[in-house]
Amino acid sequence: MSKWMVSYEDLIDEQINFLDYKVFESSNQWINGFAGSGKSVLLMHALATIKEREPDARIHVVYFTHSLRQMYRVGMGELRINARGITFGTYIQFERSHQQHYDYIFCDEVQDLTESVLIKMKNSCRKLFISGDPNQSIYDKDPQTGNPVIDVNRLGYVTSSEETKLTTVHRLTASVIKLISSLMPSMGILKAKPNAKKIDVTPRLAKFDNALLEVEYIMEEAFEAISNDKSVVVIFPNHAQILKFASIYCDSKNELPWKKVTNKWGMLNYDLFNEFYHRLKIHVIGNNYGDLVSANRAGKVVLMTYYSVKGLDFDSVFMPFLNAESKIEEEALFMVALSRSKNTLYLTHTDEMHPYLEKISDDCEDISSVVGKADNDDFDDFIF
Repeated sequence: MSKWMVSYEDLIDEQINFLDYKVFESSNQWINGFAGSGKSVLLMHALATIKEREPDARIHVVYFTHSLRQMYRVGMGELRINARGITFGTYIQFERSHQQHYDYIFCDEVQDLTESVLIKMKNSCRKLFISGDPNQSIYDKDPQTGNPVIDVNRLGYVTSSEETKLTTVHRLTASVIKLISSLMPSMGILKAKPNAKKIDVTPRLAKFDNALLEVEYIMEEAFEAISNDKSVVVIFPNHAQILKFASIYCDSKNELPWKKVTNKWGMLNYDLFNEFYHRLKIHVIGNNYGDLVSANRAGKVVLMTYYSVKGLDFDSVFMPFLNAESKIEEEALFMVALSRSKNTLYLTHTDEMHPYLEKISDDCEDISSVVGKADNDDFDDFIF
């Protein structure tokens, strides 16, 4: 698996200045910035800086999804952070727990949390470090409790935080930045400084004659990327499309698809899904299921929803089934999905384009004529 964490030597001045001058200030800190600006990376380096100076500090890391926890653990390992005294928990676990006091609390993706959990974080530590991007808010209400998420204009006030605005986009290629600007021009992402060292790769757009061809192409490209030690994800707006994709892939391999099984909460049991598809090397991460690290090490293609992929990044991102009827809730959610790519981004469909895709299609390289057509050569084997 390619490395997630950026080394200290590769940080830029605005990040190093934060570590040198903000980490040990008395005020709480909020790291703000566009998708790909290095918020999570800087948060992890701040944790490393504190542990180096205060090895006995009690630190609690609050996370939104279990996949984020896995990536934090990977990052800590890559930075060789001593885990002694560091605990982890979801924001729901934190909100429902008896109040404890920590020296430091760290939390990413705060734009989708409620005021109550943020206030509890502030009151439960000597110093709070948060990061998040108001543009990436994808919930009006907390998916667990139904309570309204924070008004992003109140983030600094509610957490009593000093804001640091990151101005350089490191992860995204220039073409993906342009793509996002075409989708959401009011976001102003073109004002951000691009990473001058980043090699640009134009997002690829393809229309296929049918969904079987679409899925076969994606899986072929995905396994090719994995063979070159690249991280890969295929992302979908909902769980029904994950099942559809897996079923079509089974058809392509002349295998019977998984029969849907739910857990005691009525949600899909992806442990059984992942066990069933182990041999075909596809693996779902989401709803507290799956293991991102082990899936990557095993050379599996990871499947996630637009919601569960928030906060993560991958070398190659595939977004299939972008047809007009596809239910994508809002532009911000689509933007979050687009911005997961560090290198190559594939956008595919078989019918009329979804309006969001149509809005950005002119900024893509259309490869439909090369990959999208059914191969009719097989018909030569038949006599009519």
